[in-house]
Amino acid sequence: MFGNLPDEIKEEVCTYLEPTNLKNMSMTSATNYKLIKFFGTRTENNILPAYPESQNLKTLPDTADYYAIGPMIKVSESSTIFDKGYPYPKARKSIPDSEIKKAVPQSGEIKLFRTQKEAQEYAGLTAYGEFATVDHRSVVFHVTLKNSIESPIIREQIAPSFSFLGLSDKTVEYVVTDVGNLNFISGQIGSSKEVSFQENQKEPCLVM
Repeated sequence: MFGNLPDEIKEEVCTYLEPTNLKNMSMTSATNYKLIKFFGTRTENNILPAYPESQNLKTLPDTADYYAIGPMIKVSESSTIFDKGYPYPKARKSIPDSEIKKAVPQSGEIKLFRTQKEAQEYAGLTAYGEFATVDHRSVVFHVTLKNSIESPIIREQIAPSFSFLGLSDKTVEYVVTDVGNLNFISGQIGSSKEVSFQENQKEPCLVM
């Protein structure tokens, strides 16, 4: 990641990359934004020229609940001759809790939404499949922050995979943060049941 590079390398990056690429890199996290802005002042390249996104920082307190977009999980399965839609795939009857729990990322960055509705909407827009059947859809995690963050708001226009069903493009807003700064409370796929990650946790037993 950019933040792990030696200072002299960071400065070289800010010198030779095109402003557009640097702008895109800066929007991936608050850390990258601040680093690129800092090293840009020491180079001839005009890093982060005035544009609305660069000045629209959002402070997210660690006292609120948020919803993060996880990896995609297969949500369809093969149909049989007894199924109405045969031979096309059908929705899986159920997804094991263990599969949702295993989807929790261990590192990297993740998209964070303020409400569950916004996160589920994004997951629906980015789901993909064939024959009007959703094959893969992102897990939506209920999370809290370990520490408050300040991050640029990213605005992305999504063209839904199933546009032939009458769905139109939509602009969504989210921030990107490090996975290591999140507490994962639960996970959910679409309208299926929410899987808690804390239900089996017990206080340690102290032996006197």
